[in-house]
Amino acid sequence: MGLLCSLLFSCYQPKEGCLDSRAVNYDVSADDLCCCTYPNLYFTIGYFYDGEGFRSDRVYYMGSDSFKISSLDILISDVALVKSGDSSGVDSVRNMLLSDGEEMLFRDDFAHLKTGVSRTTIGRFLATDTFDRLDFSFGLNKGLDINPKSLSSIHPLSPELSGWTDSTGFAFMRMTLIRGASFSDTLSLWVGEEAGDLPLQLPINIITKKGTETEISLQMSISDWMQRIDVGMDTEEQMQSTLYGSLDEVISIF
Repeated sequence: MGLLCSLLFSCYQPKEGCLDSRAVNYDVSADDLCCCTYPNLYFTIGYFYDGEGFRSDRVYYMGSDSFKISSLDILISDVALVKSGDSSGVDSVRNMLLSDGEEMLFRDDFAHLKTGVSRTTIGRFLATDTFDRLDFSFGLNKGLDINPKSLSSIHPLSPELSGWTDSTGFAFMRMTLIRGASFSDTLSLWVGEEAGDLPLQLPINIITKKGTETEISLQMSISDWMQRIDVGMDTEEQMQSTLYGSLDEVISIF
């Protein structure tokens, strides 16, 4: 009998798997912890012009003025879901260098909303509840003093993706607008740190569940946005100020 038990024990192989019930790959039958993958919060966003899907290669008209928007990139941060005033942010954190060379731990919820990209990852999100509001900001809080040179080139705040330079800092909004009858006038609209962050609060009804990815669908009305400027006559500075300052009025829950 003792020999049989010994043989059985020697043949037993522990099953590796995730034993954390918050993970998307939780395996209740596992007995050797490894390899947990946690759920993320995602934004999907649709861009629309007069109710139809926006296209960067299409010519649009505002009165007698014609234009194209070949690219649009908006930096966002401070993402949180809120229930009765209590907010839950992402659980992703990262050590980042400050301009003085010191390191500080930041909540890593930086992302870009870009035409041509319908889905963006905000970060790991473990809170489970029924939430009634979505909060996030365009741009970055003025208190942040991050030096992004040490970040991976795929991080949203890296110089490669954020447009950051030593002289200009981070780009909060970048947009390439082509206007004129022959489309010979190309404007590179650029809004940086001097504009400050722009907070947005959107009512929402969403339930987040343990071990499940959370996806929030947004929409942006490009036509409503562009009606706020004079495409043919406004200067770049006027367009930049008006368009960035009205982002919170043209993005909503889809």
